[in-house]
Amino acid sequence: MHSLFNSNICEIDKIISNESRLLERLIVAAREGHLCIIGGEEDCEVEVLKGEEEWFKKKVGRWGNRYYLQKNWILENRVVKEFKRLLQTEVDAIDIGNLKGVNVKQHMAVKKGLCEGVLCLTGGPGTGKSYTIGKIIERFQGSVCVCAPTGKAAALLQERLNMKVGTLHRILGVKEGKDLFYGEETLHYDMVIVDECSMIDVGMWSRLLRGVETGTRLILVGDQDQLPPVEAGRVFEELCAYMQTRGRGYVYLDECMRSDRYKILEMAERVKMGELIEYEGLRGGIEKLWKEGYQLLSCLRKGRYGVEEMNRLCEGGNEQPIIITRSNYRMGISNGELGMVQGEKVMIGGRCFRRALIPEYEKSYCLSVHKSQGSEFDKVAFFVPKGSEVFGRAILYTGITRAREEIIVFSEEGVIEACMTSPSDKMSGITVKLQEGVG
Repeated sequence: MHSLFNSNICEIDKIISNESRLLERLIVAAREGHLCIIGGEEDCEVEVLKGEEEWFKKKVGRWGNRYYLQKNWILENRVVKEFKRLLQTEVDAIDIGNLKGVNVKQHMAVKKGLCEGVLCLTGGPGTGKSYTIGKIIERFQGSVCVCAPTGKAAALLQERLNMKVGTLHRILGVKEGKDLFYGEETLHYDMVIVDECSMIDVGMWSRLLRGVETGTRLILVGDQDQLPPVEAGRVFEELCAYMQTRGRGYVYLDECMRSDRYKILEMAERVKMGELIEYEGLRGGIEKLWKEGYQLLSCLRKGRYGVEEMNRLCEGGNEQPIIITRSNYRMGISNGELGMVQGEKVMIGGRCFRRALIPEYEKSYCLSVHKSQGSEFDKVAFFVPKGSEVFGRAILYTGITRAREEIIVFSEEGVIEACMTSPSDKMSGITVKLQEGVG
C-alpha cells in the first residue's frame, strides 16, 4: 500500500495527460473538489469496481457510471466504511431529566445526543447549536472531546462552552498529507463532538472517522447550507441527507434565537430559497469601508474586487490586520486565527508575540469567504464580482451569515441571479454507497 500511495496518490495531481480525455476530466474535476465524475468515453485503462474494493490497479476505476481516481476512491470508501461502523454503535440511553431553557428542536437534539450513537446536528447561525452542545455535555457523565477544523473555530467554540476545544489536526496528530492515510492516533473518549463540519474535506473526514473508537458517541455539528471545503468533497451535507432519510440521528435547528440578527438571517434564508436579494453596485473606493469598521469579504482572490487587490488598496497606517495561514502548536497559534501587526509586535487573541517569530500569515483587511468560515464580524461589506457564480448560492449564504449586525452586499448586474441558479454540488458516491449498503 505504501508504494501504491507514492506512485498513484502523491503523483496523480502532477499528471498532464495527452492520451486520455477521461483522465484529464478526472484530474480537472478533482482539483475542483469533485470525488468522481459521471459518464465519459473510456479512452484509457479502466478497472470495473464492485464498490467495496480498497484500491484498484488501473489508472481509472469505474463503479456503475461513476469514474474515480485512486486517491478519491480510497478516501470516499473509507468515509463510508467508517461511518457505517459507527452507526452500528449501540449506546445506553441517558435520561435528560427536566430540561429547561430550550425549544422543541433543541430538546430533541439533546435527547438524541444522549441516546444515539451518531447525531448530525445542523442549523443556521443563531439557532443555538453551541448552546445545545453545552446542554448535552452538562448531562453526559463520561469523557468528552470537543474539536473543530480550524484554530479560529475552536477558539470561538471554547469561548462559548467555557471548556477546552482542540483542532482536528492537533487531536489526530495530522502534520502532513500522509498522516491522513497512515495516522494511527485514536480518540479515547466516551463522546466526540465535532463543530463546523461543513469545513472538513474528505481526507480529514476519513482520518477523523477512523480515529473514533467503536462504542464512542459521535456528534457532528455544523451548517449544511454553508460552502463546502475548498478541497474535495461535501461530506457533511451528504451525511446529513443520509441521516435525515434514515430517520434517526438527525436534527435541524430552524428557530432563530438571536433577535438582533433577524434581518441578516432573513436575507440568508431568502438566498437558500433562491430568491433575489438587494445589493449595491461595485464601485471604486469601497475598500474605504474598512476604515468605517467593516470587515471586507470577497468571493474571489484575483481581480479588481478580489481579496489580493482589496488588501493592496487598504494597506497603510500603523496597524495591519492579518490571518494566520499555518499553525504553530508550540506557540499556541492556529491556522485561521486573526491578529493585528503593530510595528514589531503582533497581537493574537489578546496575546503579544514578536513579529519575527509568528508563523506564516496574510493581510486580512479583506478575506475570502472560504477563509472567513468559522468567524463572525459585527459589520461586513461583501463583494460578489463576476466569476463568483461558479460557487453557487452557497457562497452568498456563507458570506451573509458572517455578519452579526450589518451586511452590505456589492455586486454586478446578473451575478447574484447567476449564483442563485448555478449548481454548487460536488460529485461523489457517498450518499449512494450509504443507501445501497456498499462498504
